[in-house]
Amino acid sequence: MAFTFNGENILGDDYSTVVHAGTALARAESFTLPGVRGEFEHRMGTAGAPIVVQAVVRAASYAAMKAIREGLNKYAAAAGTYTLVDQSGEIYANCTLRTATPLTRRQLMADQTRVRQEWYLEFRQLDPTIGT
Repeated sequence: MAFTFNGENILGDDYSTVVHAGTALARAESFTLPGVRGEFEHRMGTAGAPIVVQAVVRAASYAAMKAIREGLNKYAAAAGTYTLVDQSGEIYANCTLRTATPLTRRQLMADQTRVRQEWYLEFRQLDPTIGT
Protein backbone atom coordinates (compact mmCIF):
# COMPACT_ATOMS: atom_id res chain seq x y z
CA MET A 1 0.00 0.00 0.00
CA ALA A 2 1.24 3.50 -0.78
CA PHE A 3 2.03 6.19 1.78
CA THR A 4 -0.23 9.09 0.75
CA PHE A 5 -1.15 12.55 1.96
CA ASN A 6 -4.20 14.19 0.41
CA GLY A 7 -4.35 11.19 -1.93
CA GLU A 8 -0.90 12.05 -3.28
CA ASN A 9 2.14 9.79 -3.01
CA ILE A 10 4.34 12.48 -1.43
CA LEU A 11 7.44 10.26 -1.09
CA GLY A 12 7.72 9.18 -4.71
CA ASP A 13 7.71 5.58 -5.93
CA ASP A 14 10.50 3.97 -3.90
CA TYR A 15 10.65 4.47 -0.13
CA SER A 16 10.38 2.78 3.24
CA THR A 17 8.79 4.33 6.31
CA VAL A 18 8.45 3.82 10.04
CA VAL A 19 5.36 5.54 11.49
CA HIS A 20 5.10 6.51 15.17
CA ALA A 21 1.52 7.60 15.86
CA GLY A 22 1.09 9.34 19.20
CA THR A 23 -2.01 9.88 21.27
CA ALA A 24 -3.95 13.08 21.80
CA LEU A 25 -2.13 15.56 24.01
CA ALA A 26 -4.01 16.75 27.09
CA ARG A 27 -4.58 20.45 27.53
CA ALA A 28 -4.63 21.54 31.15
CA GLU A 29 -4.02 24.56 33.30
CA SER A 30 -2.20 23.94 36.56
CA PHE A 31 -2.14 26.34 39.48
CA THR A 32 -1.40 26.55 43.19
CA LEU A 33 -3.00 28.60 45.94
CA PRO A 34 -1.18 30.32 48.81
CA GLY A 35 -1.50 28.34 52.03
CA VAL A 36 -2.89 25.24 50.31
CA ARG A 37 -0.70 22.21 49.76
CA GLY A 38 -0.56 20.61 46.35
CA GLU A 39 -1.23 21.63 42.84
CA PHE A 40 -4.59 21.91 41.12
CA GLU A 41 -5.23 21.08 37.48
CA HIS A 42 -8.16 22.00 35.28
CA ARG A 43 -8.56 19.90 32.13
CA MET A 44 -9.50 21.82 29.02
CA GLY A 45 -9.84 19.12 26.36
CA THR A 46 -7.19 17.70 24.10
CA ALA A 47 -4.79 18.96 21.51
CA GLY A 48 -3.85 17.09 18.35
CA ALA A 49 -1.91 13.86 18.23
CA PRO A 50 1.63 13.85 16.81
CA ILE A 51 2.47 11.43 14.00
CA VAL A 52 6.19 11.09 13.31
CA VAL A 53 7.42 9.39 10.15
CA GLN A 54 10.99 8.31 9.51
CA ALA A 55 11.43 7.74 5.78
CA VAL A 56 14.17 6.53 3.48
CA VAL A 57 13.38 7.89 0.03
CA ARG A 58 14.99 6.66 -3.18
CA ALA A 59 14.50 8.58 -6.42
CA ALA A 60 15.60 8.16 -10.02
CA SER A 61 17.68 11.36 -10.04
CA TYR A 62 18.65 14.46 -8.10
CA ALA A 63 15.91 16.34 -9.96
CA ALA A 64 13.30 13.77 -8.87
CA MET A 65 14.44 14.09 -5.24
CA LYS A 66 14.20 17.87 -5.54
CA ALA A 67 10.59 17.50 -6.77
CA ILE A 68 9.78 15.35 -3.71
CA ARG A 69 11.29 18.00 -1.42
CA GLU A 70 9.29 20.75 -3.14
CA GLY A 71 6.08 18.72 -2.71
CA LEU A 72 6.78 18.25 1.00
CA ASN A 73 7.48 21.98 1.39
CA LYS A 74 4.19 22.76 -0.38
CA TYR A 75 2.22 20.75 2.19
CA ALA A 76 4.23 22.11 5.13
CA ALA A 77 3.25 25.64 4.04
CA ALA A 78 -0.39 24.74 3.26
CA ALA A 79 -3.19 25.93 5.52
CA GLY A 80 -5.48 22.96 4.92
CA THR A 81 -5.93 19.61 6.64
CA TYR A 82 -5.69 16.36 4.73
CA THR A 83 -5.94 12.61 5.16
CA LEU A 84 -2.74 10.64 5.75
CA VAL A 85 -2.62 6.93 4.87
CA ASP A 86 0.46 4.98 5.91
CA GLN A 87 1.95 1.90 4.21
CA SER A 88 0.00 -0.47 6.46
CA GLY A 89 -3.30 1.17 5.43
CA GLU A 90 -3.86 3.06 8.71
CA ILE A 91 -5.92 6.19 8.01
CA TYR A 92 -5.40 9.46 9.90
CA ALA A 93 -7.94 12.15 8.96
CA ASN A 94 -7.68 15.90 9.62
CA CYS A 95 -3.86 16.13 9.51
CA THR A 96 -1.35 18.85 8.78
CA LEU A 97 2.31 18.43 7.86
CA ARG A 98 4.20 20.38 10.53
CA THR A 99 7.76 19.81 9.34
CA ALA A 100 9.70 17.92 6.69
CA THR A 101 13.37 17.74 7.63
CA PRO A 102 16.05 15.97 5.61
CA LEU A 103 18.26 13.91 7.94
CA THR A 104 20.94 13.19 5.34
CA ARG A 105 22.26 14.81 2.21
CA ARG A 106 21.03 13.57 -1.13
CA GLN A 107 23.49 10.91 -2.19
CA LEU A 108 23.99 8.63 -5.16
CA MET A 109 23.42 5.02 -4.17
CA ALA A 110 26.13 2.37 -4.61
CA ASP A 111 24.55 1.06 -7.82
CA GLN A 112 24.96 4.58 -9.30
CA THR A 113 21.38 4.53 -10.63
CA ARG A 114 19.31 6.09 -7.84
CA VAL A 115 19.52 8.91 -5.31
CA ARG A 116 18.82 8.26 -1.61
CA GLN A 117 17.86 10.61 1.25
CA GLU A 118 16.48 10.08 4.76
CA TRP A 119 13.66 12.29 6.07
CA TYR A 120 11.96 13.14 9.36
CA LEU A 121 8.31 14.13 8.84
CA GLU A 122 6.10 15.41 11.63
CA PHE A 123 2.36 15.48 11.10
CA ARG A 124 -0.31 16.61 13.56
CA GLN A 125 -3.72 14.98 13.60
CA LEU A 126 -5.83 17.90 14.78
CA ASP A 127 -8.75 15.80 15.99
CA PRO A 128 -7.64 12.21 16.68
CA THR A 129 -11.24 11.02 17.03
CA ILE A 130 -12.08 11.71 13.38
CA GLY A 131 -11.57 9.11 10.68
CA THR A 132 -9.26 6.63 12.37
